[in-house]
Amino acid sequence: MTSHRLNMEEALRDPQRAYGSPWNVVSDPRIDRTTKIVLLTRWLEAARMPHPAQNGAADADEQLSEHIREAIRGLKQSGC
Repeated sequence: MTSHRLNMEEALRDPQRAYGSPWNVVSDPRIDRTTKIVLLTRWLEAARMPHPAQNGAADADEQLSEHIREAIRGLKQSGC
């Protein structure tokens, strides 16, 4: 993602599609810390939405949610 031009509206609408990984949000030098936290928070909210039961989907959703929470914590603690 970081090699492409950032479309902030698209990223805010669907952070997972725009970035693919919470760590890509964290490492994107084009956006400030506050914006990164906003993107990750929206992503976390979307990950919490109920999905139709699929094999392993609940486990994958929880794992993704934990990665997002870790990224948010890291940004808040680092201050950068």
